[in-house]
Amino acid sequence: MCRSIADGGRRCPGTGPAKSDTPLASAPKLSRVGVDTAPPSTASPPTSPTPESAPSLNPETENFNILLTADPKEWLARPWKLRKKIIEDALGEAVEILMEHPDVKNEGPGYVYDSAPTFDRWSQSTTTLGKARLSYYTAAPHRFTRTIELSDKRGRYAEPRTLAILLAHELAHTLAPPSAAHGETWVKMFRLTQAALQVPETSTSTHTPTDIEYAAELAAAKKKRENAPWQGTCPQGHAYARGRKPAGRYSCRPCLEDRKPATITFTRNENRGGGKK
Repeated sequence: MCRSIADGGRRCPGTGPAKSDTPLASAPKLSRVGVDTAPPSTASPPTSPTPESAPSLNPETENFNILLTADPKEWLARPWKLRKKIIEDALGEAVEILMEHPDVKNEGPGYVYDSAPTFDRWSQSTTTLGKARLSYYTAAPHRFTRTIELSDKRGRYAEPRTLAILLAHELAHTLAPPSAAHGETWVKMFRLTQAALQVPETSTSTHTPTDIEYAAELAAAKKKRENAPWQGTCPQGHAYARGRKPAGRYSCRPCLEDRKPATITFTRNENRGGGKK
């Protein structure tokens, strides 16, 4: 028996079009094999693309891996004392890995390194994040000791990934000859260090603060101004801060340039939020 198209059948030969209130273009499709659907496919369903897998990390460098994988905001929220400990331990782990590398040489024409690189101190430098020092003996100018110092003031605002790249950068200086600077020999050691420690490819000799690092420095500077013992304002509302009681008279430079009253009035800050009294 013939059935109407609307009921899922086919029009019988010699009959007119099936009468239906539903246009054929919008007629409901019934899931019946051989009527209006294709036979089920035997191919496996398409799979969603999988994200790229994270680079493999060296299981022997636990603290260094923290620098490579930590979230920047969570990292900066940790106490600075704890972060310093992680950085120092990460440097020690990196040195152990590199000293066992077959391409690392501790001597060359005209120089000998007495020992493995070591951490020296946290400096108060505000110009560089870190520095590698090669020191020689007066009685034996060809014998060098190598140490690394890091900036306390700038390091506390650096992202963990920035610190990982920094350690690789400075370690490359301690592995290259004393006169290598940032030449081809140093670049070769830096690439070797990157590969051994799974540090991502990046620029080799300079660093530009990221937005997160810049914002962290601005927030710290603002907090320092708010907690300063002496707060000053000029007649136009420009704010100033001093750690000690200002002696003498101070003037506001922008107001002087605009030929406006510029004398700054300082008052003792009685609402310091956690600063030293």
